[in-house]
Amino acid sequence: MNKKPPIFRQCVITREKLLKDDLFRVIKNDKQIVLDENHNLGGHGYYVKKDIKVIETARKKNVFAKLLHVNVDDDFYLSLIDMVKEKRD
Repeated sequence: MNKKPPIFRQCVITREKLLKDDLFRVIKNDKQIVLDENHNLGGHGYYVKKDIKVIETARKKNVFAKLLHVNVDDDFYLSLIDMVKEKRD
């Protein structure tokens, strides 16, 4: 009965170590930003906490554009916020 230990990752904004399920993973794929919903796409990913305030901070600081060296529209951040809102309901 070997249970796998929980997997933690660090949020790029809050620097909190959280369970992977509590974070969105974002990667660069063919010079565009992609949300890795299943946490299984190849490439170096960055994690952001599934929290509206944290995502807003990431949007204001344009964090993913700086980290991944790619243009990121506000629509991407707004879609993350919508996903968080849907999860609440």
